[in-house]
Amino acid sequence: MLTAVVTLPIARREMMVLARSPALYRARVTSSIALLCCGAGFALLYKYAGLMAVAQVIGVLSFVILMICLFAGVHLTADSISREKRDGTLGLLFLTPLTPFQIVIGKMVAHGLMGFYAVFIGVPLLCLVLIAGGVRFLQIFELALWALNILFFSCAVGLWASARHTERKKAAASGTWVVVLFWWGIPLIVQLLNHYRSPAWLIELVGLFAVNGSFNSIFAGPRMRLVQAPWFNFLVTHLMAWTFLGFAIYFLKHRWQDAPAKEKFRLREWWKKKSYGSPEVRRRIRDQLLDRNPFFWLASRDRWRSLNAWTFTIIFLGFMAWQFRRGLAGLEPACFMLLVVAFTHKVLTAGFSAHQLSIEHEQGTLEMLLSTPLKTETVLKGQLMAVTRQVRGPILLWFVAQSALLLLMFLWRSTGGPEAMLLIVGFTIYMFIHLFELYVMAWAGMWGAVTVKEAKNAAGSAMARIIMIPALTFGLVMSAGGFLTWYFQLNWNVPAPLIVGFYFTLAISNAIGWLIYFRKNLPLRLREFAMKRYTPDPNTSVWGKLGQLFGRFRAGQRTAPVLKESNV
Repeated sequence: MLTAVVTLPIARREMMVLARSPALYRARVTSSIALLCCGAGFALLYKYAGLMAVAQVIGVLSFVILMICLFAGVHLTADSISREKRDGTLGLLFLTPLTPFQIVIGKMVAHGLMGFYAVFIGVPLLCLVLIAGGVRFLQIFELALWALNILFFSCAVGLWASARHTERKKAAASGTWVVVLFWWGIPLIVQLLNHYRSPAWLIELVGLFAVNGSFNSIFAGPRMRLVQAPWFNFLVTHLMAWTFLGFAIYFLKHRWQDAPAKEKFRLREWWKKKSYGSPEVRRRIRDQLLDRNPFFWLASRDRWRSLNAWTFTIIFLGFMAWQFRRGLAGLEPACFMLLVVAFTHKVLTAGFSAHQLSIEHEQGTLEMLLSTPLKTETVLKGQLMAVTRQVRGPILLWFVAQSALLLLMFLWRSTGGPEAMLLIVGFTIYMFIHLFELYVMAWAGMWGAVTVKEAKNAAGSAMARIIMIPALTFGLVMSAGGFLTWYFQLNWNVPAPLIVGFYFTLAISNAIGWLIYFRKNLPLRLREFAMKRYTPDPNTSVWGKLGQLFGRFRAGQRTAPVLKESNV
């Protein structure tokens, strides 16, 4: 196989480029560690749970491996040809003696080889199940063969999408939808044909096109056996992969040049025009907000930014009200739903507070804004005002629903005893803590916008600081208390109000600490963030720091004898 790969110039070139990629080495280390952890977990499971648990593990592992093969191939090859289009190097390839078939096959071999090796990394783990017993070698062999066939199909779909599109996101999205169609769409069509009592031959024929429709019914989607001969389904999947490769070769040959732009309807552009409004609406918003704070006006021009917050809040609260009306839910599910809405509001608040700062930084206008008489404090204040304007409506609606629920709990407290009164007091305190945490989340979102590498991770960074730290601390303390109680045979009985008060104390202390830190350091960090676009970005990762340290150590060893001779 290696000789065949070397004879393909495209595959050789792509593999040499990938061999110098740091991501390849990180993936090798990560996959090895994951395999080691899975093997250790399997050994512990076999020791303490026995052979019955091993029989269930094979189903879980097969599902995971087949799922990875189904979607990994698309993302491995989705940018293989489209990147050549963006770089303008695809036309140069056609000046060589290479044919479109050689280019497509070379791209598949080079980019799909990582997925091919990933499948063989998981095979030794399945062999551990074989050694333990209860699973035949033929089952392991069939699973590996099906995984490689599905990986081949997924890579072919990714190449087809990459040959049709220029942008990586569009190619990956198009290929993913095609894979989902053959994974879930075909079984759903089979179910509809069964429901309307279609001919058996038609159901059998359509079921043949389902990806992995016979080998694993859970993986195929609906729990049903699509075809009577699994290997016919295997053969059809393989033929479909070659069909997509043929389409990729056709599109590569006939659509490798940039097509002239066509006027067509774009939903994103239409939505942007509607959200910003007509010129009269934009002028009215500018007159209202510009004098109050210029950045407040910049961050508030999109009038429909808070539409997703409104939609989620109304749907969730409406569903809760419907359940109350039908008598399908009590107070505890309603409390859980309100907590979910509150959690979503925090995530959206962090995202809203980071959105405009990220846009101004990407466009290169943030440094120009700070070059004007505007101060960093003014920019931060304007962003906070914009976030307040965007989320105040959904938060007010949540506050009203929470107050109504507390009123119902107060009216029904006689049937619940002290626990109901404790729940009322806890939720009353949480309402005000939630408002304070929303304010802190706005600051945390702005901090995440100027510290993380990708703007989409700003909300996650804020949630990790404000929500996850106290939750993990509380969980560790409670777990440690439970372990000590079990190990030393203690008879501790901590009252519930003390536990609730401990969590609220952790949450408030953590939020106050981060708020003080953000208000003190964010203005200076914002100015550094604005200048970062025009300064080189050093490699500050852990591996980069270790490499720099090792390089300095080697350089010191080489220069030490020279310095000694010069002193002599």
